[in-house]
Amino acid sequence: MRMPFALLCTIGLLHSGFSHAEESPPAKEKGADWLIPSLSLGISYPLVVSASIGAIVPLGRPAAHPYYDIIPSIPAVRIDEEIGLGGTTTSVGLVLPRENGMLSLKKARLRTWLMPWNIEAGKIFDGTVVEFAVAGHIPAKLGLGRFSEVDPPDGAAISLTYIFLGLGW
Repeated sequence: MRMPFALLCTIGLLHSGFSHAEESPPAKEKGADWLIPSLSLGISYPLVVSASIGAIVPLGRPAAHPYYDIIPSIPAVRIDEEIGLGGTTTSVGLVLPRENGMLSLKKARLRTWLMPWNIEAGKIFDGTVVEFAVAGHIPAKLGLGRFSEVDPPDGAAISLTYIFLGLGW
């Protein structure tokens, strides 16, 4: 039995339409799976007003997440630099994702300069920071930390509590 040419063309078009519908969506840009930028602005003690920039690197192949552009779907490594009127912090740590946010546990070095809040400029501190970021239309972040002075001149180390409240992740 011979099929007419028009019927063969119709079957070919239908087949190509169905096979097109079954294709997976286009992949994200190369690099989008392994690096998530992080940004925040806020007020903090002792840095007064500060801005933070950093990167979040997932520890494996990420799964789908509603806020994937700012929150990893799997544990990740986080590196941040925060610069403020009263000093700067450099930190590295682990990110633990939550449904609508993330928890970051970081080791940090804080250096005071210019106009620190209630502490002398030119001091260096080491400490730990815990941050919780909530995703949404306007992401928010709260950070709490504890720092101790590195190599105090008189042998009596100063300790301080770090507090950050701002917008970003």
